[in-house]
Amino acid sequence: MIDAYLENLKLSLAGLVWGASLGGMPKGKRGVLRGLRIVHMLIRELAEGGIPLRSASLVFTTLLSLVPLLAVSFSVLKAFGVHNKLEQVLYSAVAPLGQAGFELVEQILGFVDNVEVGKLGSVGLILLFVTVISLVHKVEAALNHAWRIDKARSLGQRFSGYLSVLLVGPLLVFSALGVIGAIMATDLMQSLAAIEPFGTLIAWVSKLLPFMLVMAAFTFVYGCIPNTRVRLRSALVGGSISGVLWVCAGWAFAALVVNAPSSNYTAIYSSFSIVFFFMLWLYVTWLILLIGGSVAFYDQHPEYLGVMPGELKASNRLRERMALAVMLRADRAHISGAPPLDTLAVSRDMGLPRGLIQETIDALEEEGFLIATETPPGYMPARDVGRIQLVDILQAARGAHEHRDLVPDKLPADPMAEGLMDELESGAQAVLGTRTLKELIENRPQAPDKESSVTLVR
Repeated sequence: MIDAYLENLKLSLAGLVWGASLGGMPKGKRGVLRGLRIVHMLIRELAEGGIPLRSASLVFTTLLSLVPLLAVSFSVLKAFGVHNKLEQVLYSAVAPLGQAGFELVEQILGFVDNVEVGKLGSVGLILLFVTVISLVHKVEAALNHAWRIDKARSLGQRFSGYLSVLLVGPLLVFSALGVIGAIMATDLMQSLAAIEPFGTLIAWVSKLLPFMLVMAAFTFVYGCIPNTRVRLRSALVGGSISGVLWVCAGWAFAALVVNAPSSNYTAIYSSFSIVFFFMLWLYVTWLILLIGGSVAFYDQHPEYLGVMPGELKASNRLRERMALAVMLRADRAHISGAPPLDTLAVSRDMGLPRGLIQETIDALEEEGFLIATETPPGYMPARDVGRIQLVDILQAARGAHEHRDLVPDKLPADPMAEGLMDELESGAQAVLGTRTLKELIENRPQAPDKESSVTLVR
């Protein structure tokens, strides 16, 4: 009885959030409804276990890569004389752990001090960088999953891109901290601090600065790590949400986990409680990062908020329409000299999730109708559209991602079913004949013989 009531309540709430169409709504109401849909999608993803599982995996990788990562960052920062600020950042990152966090940071920095990069040798240095790069690759894979991206960066792109992030990123952050500290220490700022309301304002800015840096760090990750172009606005939205969650989680973690029941945990885990708290806080941090990545994705792809979760499977009829629309758009862009076909632009124009459009493009690319371009990134016809028959495009859409062991030819033979399917295929061939994509674009269709034409029901 209770289960039935909860199920009905769940369906009622889902209908309330997803039942109305966002089109034509006032801007404020549409924004609230989109926010509720994002919350519902996040709860669903958390309940399904994908985000928690990837967060736990990142905790394990972090434990393996933390000392090498800090050693690389420390070496780079030391060359520019700003390595002393690394300790302050680490203390801020583990502040929710209380005194145990400070002790842990001292131990970790002790390990880092013992790592002498110059004495590792070529093999040791390579292994050091491979360990660090594996962490960034794991983060990219997790964010790519949130962004519905199946293709990872190539090996060369990983090394060049990851090393740029690892070497240049910390330098920019700590250089910015140094510049801010120098500005705050100037005589002008000191004079302004003695004048109200500038003194109160400067004090508030000083308190908000660590929070703003956390938001900037999350924004940087969302903008640079996923293997796709992320709009600055979407990265900022995800970074802001993650920053707020991180600060709130830090307060809750310190109050409910570390301070209140610390004696109980110490009794259970003894001296291992420091590591336990650290692993738990790492898990929370990675969980927040992946949640913010999903928020950034939904902000950039609102088309995923137009259909209730679980209803994103395209029928064969829709796949055929998408295949024709994609090929027509690709050829028109090629003829007009416009940039190659962009998946995101097509997704927005058609009002369909990008994943469905990408599946169709992948099927057309696999059959040799489209080819991917690198500069600028996109897709264009792989051959002369005068040699691409419409019936072949429809067949490619209908047989997209068909497994070699799950094809119609391997089904048990049934003469009546086979005869009907042959009639349908013959009807499609009679209607389309040898019409090509070029003829369709130029509006020069070949009229089929009325006696032999058969309407193909889709």
